[in-house]
Amino acid sequence: MGSSKAQYTSPYAPLVLTAKEHKQLRQLAESLIEVNVDSYEEFLYVNEGKLPEREWKFFRRDEQVETYVRRRDKYNLNGFGAPQKLHGDSFTRTVTSLSSTRSEEFSSLNVADIRSIGKRDGTIEEAVHGAMCPTTEMMRYNSEYLEDGMEDGCVLAIIDNVTQEDPFTSLSVRWGVTENSPILRKVIKSYDHVYLDATGFTQLSNGERVGYHLVHSVDFKGTTPHLSQYFRGQVAAIGFWRQIEPNVVQIHGHGVYTLPFERARNLFIPAIATSLSKSMIHVFYASTMKKLRCAIQEQRMQMLFRPQWSAHHPCSVCKKKRTMHKGSSCELCGEHVCKLCRITHKMPTVELDNKMHHSKTHLCPFCLLTVSNKTAAETVRAEVGAGQYGSLQ
Repeated sequence: MGSSKAQYTSPYAPLVLTAKEHKQLRQLAESLIEVNVDSYEEFLYVNEGKLPEREWKFFRRDEQVETYVRRRDKYNLNGFGAPQKLHGDSFTRTVTSLSSTRSEEFSSLNVADIRSIGKRDGTIEEAVHGAMCPTTEMMRYNSEYLEDGMEDGCVLAIIDNVTQEDPFTSLSVRWGVTENSPILRKVIKSYDHVYLDATGFTQLSNGERVGYHLVHSVDFKGTTPHLSQYFRGQVAAIGFWRQIEPNVVQIHGHGVYTLPFERARNLFIPAIATSLSKSMIHVFYASTMKKLRCAIQEQRMQMLFRPQWSAHHPCSVCKKKRTMHKGSSCELCGEHVCKLCRITHKMPTVELDNKMHHSKTHLCPFCLLTVSNKTAAETVRAEVGAGQYGSLQ
């Protein structure tokens, strides 16, 4: 199954969920978020925002974010937990959370328990905006922004989509394949997941608002069977973003991931830890790129007037006439900007051939600042209005 399918399409028959199943999946997401808020508050208030050194080993640092791996002798577990049935016969799912797992439930598979903590400039709205991608096309763009190594994947079912009134709450079921590094490919095939993906905002016990992104494996009995070309992984991960200053966000990512076998630990953990760290950091870049993509699309749709420039025009930023480094026009305002002043972004685009193409987009600093200062909510509402969230694809 899935061997002859087009890339970024489902390897399964359409996943049709009943109203009862929608309710059950919402309840599952809510319960997982609630129990992980408890774990997050323990980190914040009991451990004073630090991880106990006796339990967690420092692994790597990326910018202002540090990633830790739980020490092997402190797991009190040996596996990820078996799927358990929902209140219906149509599908099963894993219900293991990151903070409430009992050791006897971890008996079948080896796991890696990883946390990324730190801070980053931005807002919690930008973090959630960068994390969310309710359609398959947006999953592909996000993979480019986050550098998460997605090889294939698609949205299988949308349960709750973003709206003008609630631009950040989303809940969907997805299938995704993570590409292994060249070293890992010699040992094991790529691994895939079927998982519940949720974004939005919740509250701490003191009423403080925090953003979240939940990823949790689910199993639909008979509908999403294991594919022979992949190792079926399981994941339970959640990211929290908390506004600690007007433009500073505290980052807390926690993920539990299955390993195909214990001897793969030293090979898999570096890749998984890097992916978690990057995904928690790069959501802010993803938000900026989404704002930029939206602004460019609006400009093109409205056919806004753009002044013509020539090589004899001075740069609109430094006001100098360049004999070298002459530059080009800004993609948004059309003003001439020299090569020394312009800012270039590599924009991914899914073309009609279903392949990702990249093109250079040149901007003046003024337009990029204007785009960056737009709120994430404005951008999502504009995208909703343009119909970008209307279907799975």
